[in-house]
Amino acid sequence: MTRVEWTEPAISDLENIQNYIARDSAEYADAMVEGLVLSVGRLAFSRLIH
Repeated sequence: MTRVEWTEPAISDLENIQNYIARDSAEYADAMVEGLVLSVGRLAFSRLIH
């Protein structure tokens, strides 16, 4: 099974993205980060079926 391992720099980038967007909207910031995390999961899964 493909496993996604989040590195410290990647986590820091996500936090920075969330903080930047949250200046305007905490709701959109959370949604953006959730979407990014889900997209990475889908990419990892797609590698399993190809």
